[in-house]
Amino acid sequence: MPFRSNARGRLDVWLGAALVALAVTASPASADDVQFWPTFTVYSRTVDGWRGSVEIHARWTDDLEIHNRTVYRANGGRLVTKGLELFGGYEKTQPGTPDVKREQRLWEQVEYTRRPGRWSFAGRARLEERFVAGANG
Repeated sequence: MPFRSNARGRLDVWLGAALVALAVTASPASADDVQFWPTFTVYSRTVDGWRGSVEIHARWTDDLEIHNRTVYRANGGRLVTKGLELFGGYEKTQPGTPDVKREQRLWEQVEYTRRPGRWSFAGRARLEERFVAGANG
């Protein structure tokens, strides 16, 4: 049976995504550290297979006492075939503490998504080029 889009279905998807996000958190540097990494993302419409997004991502660490960094990203990509996408982007890291270096990244990825029914499963491979302020080599 095809998936029908409705308000209740969209709410279920958002609630499910929120629960997964809470359950699958990034491993902290220390097992007793509480971290918070909210992200705000705006996606473009897909036009002729092309789409993009911009996001801002903040990180609080050390039991939420320190604003560690803010990350800005611009991404773009093309849907090559149904479920296969080539994507790339630029990232800039703004330090929130002296322990974090200014950093810029370029990245490329290939992503495959399978949508059996109401669920989506995705896998990706990504290459990143990092440019860290003050780093040699």
